[in-house]
Amino acid sequence: MKTVEYMDAIMLRRRIPSDYALAKALGVTKQTVSRYRSGIGLFDDHVALRAAELLGIDPGIVLLDIYAERTKNDEVRNVWERISAGFPALLSMANSKREPLSAW
Repeated sequence: MKTVEYMDAIMLRRRIPSDYALAKALGVTKQTVSRYRSGIGLFDDHVALRAAELLGIDPGIVLLDIYAERTKNDEVRNVWERISAGFPALLSMANSKREPLSAW
C-alpha cells in the first residue's frame, strides 16, 4: 500500500472523521497530512511505525511499503516490493515457530 492508502485505512479502521483528526492520531500536523494527500510528502519511519500501530499490523509491512514508495530508482523499488510481498509469509513462519529463522 502507499501512504494515502494507509491513511485511508487508518481512518476507516479507527473511524477517524477528518484529516485533522488523522493528523492528531499520527502525531503530525494537518499540513503534513495535506502534503501526504497531495503526494508531496511520504511517511517518515516514525510515522510509519505509528500507522502500523493504529492499524494493528507489523510495522515491517508499513516500512517496506514506504521504502518502496520513497525510492526514485525503479530497480530498487522492485527489490523493496519483492521483499514486501514475501514479508507476511516470513512473519507467519516466524510466528508459528515451526522453523527457526536461523535455519534460513
